[in-house]
Amino acid sequence: MIYVTTGGFSNKNAAEVAHDYLQSGINNIELSAGMYCPDIEKRLSALSNKCSFALHNYFPVPQESFVLNLASLNETVFKKSYEHIHNAISLANRLGSKYYGFHAGFLLDPKPAELGKKINKQAFFDRELCIERFITATNALAKHAKELNITLLIENNVCSPRNYQNFGKDPFLLSDPKGVNEIFQHLSSDVKMLIDVAHLKVSANTLQYDVEKFFSESDYHVGGYHLSDNCGSIDSNQEFRDDAYFWKYLKKDLDYYTIEVYNVDDDKLLGLLDLTNKNLG
Repeated sequence: MIYVTTGGFSNKNAAEVAHDYLQSGINNIELSAGMYCPDIEKRLSALSNKCSFALHNYFPVPQESFVLNLASLNETVFKKSYEHIHNAISLANRLGSKYYGFHAGFLLDPKPAELGKKINKQAFFDRELCIERFITATNALAKHAKELNITLLIENNVCSPRNYQNFGKDPFLLSDPKGVNEIFQHLSSDVKMLIDVAHLKVSANTLQYDVEKFFSESDYHVGGYHLSDNCGSIDSNQEFRDDAYFWKYLKKDLDYYTIEVYNVDDDKLLGLLDLTNKNLG
């Protein structure tokens, strides 16, 4: 199934975007980010018989902003993150979704305004403790997800040149090939990987590794993909083309592909759906 994200609309809530998509003939929708909406479940439930939903990361959007980080050693941030994911899994079930995906954790706690930008320099948490916390929490959440027939997907992080240069090392988990085994060998087999090909393009350029190695290390674990493109230095959610680097690496028989392109109209998104269908064969 090929979804289209609602994440590119910061001035609308996900129900408004989903309604607009349905009017254009887009009926597989990944719910992600957007504006806070107090009655979002009610509004989405009214649409759920007309489309298929998947839930992703910072959704449902909370009234009070925070950065989702299941690896945080700050107890407040960790508790908020765990509760958000637990509640999102339950909401996914109520909306008839089969999936909920979220980003692998960070070794620090950025502010909401820093996401996707340069993060102010700060001390890292202990890496081993962060990994241990992330794995333990994810496995606990996987049990909850399995009870509700929801597949958990963990997304690779993006390490940009400006953040790598700022810190002198990678502040994120699951942004390189080593990180795949570092985490997934300890996770429940029910948990799958969501490869964001645009994140991968930037991280591989920053950390100087071959994207093929990342796809190879992830082969057994992969459960879906996020599709967009960029210049290789910033995750800009641009349109992809027939000659995009990633097509030859994608598994063609999965049930989860999301077009995560921002700032284009619905006609362009429909064109990208056609292009994706063609390349998936």
